[in-house]
Amino acid sequence: MNNLPHYVFIIDDNACLNMPPKEGDVGYDVYAYSPPTIVGQIDSEGFWDRVDYIEYDLSIKIDGFQAINSPLEDIYTLVFPRSSISKYNLLLANSVGVIDSGYRGSLKVRFKYIFQPEDLSLSKEGKIKGVVNMDKIYNEGDKVCQLVFQKHFHPTIEFTSSIEDSERGGGGFGSTGV
Repeated sequence: MNNLPHYVFIIDDNACLNMPPKEGDVGYDVYAYSPPTIVGQIDSEGFWDRVDYIEYDLSIKIDGFQAINSPLEDIYTLVFPRSSISKYNLLLANSVGVIDSGYRGSLKVRFKYIFQPEDLSLSKEGKIKGVVNMDKIYNEGDKVCQLVFQKHFHPTIEFTSSIEDSERGGGGFGSTGV
């Protein structure tokens, strides 16, 4: 199923990465190694003024760099949210994460928290405050994202003052009738 060249995972104690469960599946599910770290500003009463992000350490290190003079065989990793994210008040903070083949640190993922009306209240000072609903975020041991592996492709780049016309031309958003 996996014909990647000499790809090495270094998985620390208790971390978990699942192979794709079914033939044709591309994503490798990854579990949160640690409890969520909520970063933001909290007041003295335990309400959040803001949540900058919620971070999960995956405790996985990846080596996808092929040092044998073959840059086209380098593997980089894409981090996608799992489809289960629709059950949570979370959005992957950078939409899709890119892990370069030379990165050697522990993988982490960050999510934006989406406050719901029931999470919010008005303080005595008239400020909107929030609570993070812990049932609506991932917790330690939950599958939090999926990894997809890709080979590097570095095209030849040529700078020019014009490009050839095409049938579509400059038609952008909605130009195909959708």
